[in-house]
Amino acid sequence: MDKVAASLRQTREGSRNVRIRSHSRDRSFQRLTSEINGLLDQFQLTEMEFHKSESARKKLITNISHDLRTPLTSVLGYLEVLRKDTSISEVEREQYTEIIWQKSNRLYELTESFFQLAKLDDDEVGLRRSEINLSAMIKEIWLSYIPQIEDAGTKGEVCFPDNDLIVSTDRISVERILGNLLSNSLKYGAAGGVIGLTLSQREDEVLIEIWDKGPGISEDHLLHIFDRLYTVDSSRNGPVKGSGLGLAIAMELATKQGGKLWGTSLPNVRTSFFFTLPKSSLKI
Repeated sequence: MDKVAASLRQTREGSRNVRIRSHSRDRSFQRLTSEINGLLDQFQLTEMEFHKSESARKKLITNISHDLRTPLTSVLGYLEVLRKDTSISEVEREQYTEIIWQKSNRLYELTESFFQLAKLDDDEVGLRRSEINLSAMIKEIWLSYIPQIEDAGTKGEVCFPDNDLIVSTDRISVERILGNLLSNSLKYGAAGGVIGLTLSQREDEVLIEIWDKGPGISEDHLLHIFDRLYTVDSSRNGPVKGSGLGLAIAMELATKQGGKLWGTSLPNVRTSFFFTLPKSSLKI
């Protein structure tokens, strides 16, 4: 028992790799030391996860501060010019005002995304399930994106099953997920000339695929695209810089509904994001 007490004292004082080794033939004592070692293993794992989470939190705060400061600095700079420089022309004034408007919208979008993530973390986003015609809803969402697809100089392709798919799910969450995925393809995949949406039903789930033929995403980036504030601008070679929050929010919302979300990419051939709803959500 002295060895057990000494090992526990070392753990309390900061030693995390201490384990109890017993040569006793007493089965009760063996079970006790085994349980204590299991508890120490769990404690060490919990502490590692805590430090990992704390590091991620600090990084998130740093990145948020940077992402908010950049457009805010620009807004303040142009406002300062408008306030003090009386020599600027009306054309310049309109240009500066437009820039301020764009940057302010960017700030609003960022703060809304941060707010959404905070609500998801605190489990404040409740799912309001209702029976919806998924086929009709997705067609509506797709049609709302047609002007943006055309403005991007690309074409759209859709594929729907002959029969309607009726599911019981949270409509707002599905709309948010699909909106993020379609916006993502528009930002980074329009150069491929086509953006597509496919809806199908598999044996145990409903599958929605958003795809494009753009520059694609490297294998290394695919491992991290759903991390918060992680951007893939370098791999997609796009001129638009994303916040790195859209896919993270989409993943959180998909998981809350018991669904899955993942991506695959073969550059300049097909980059796809898949979203599923479990068969248990289906109303047959």
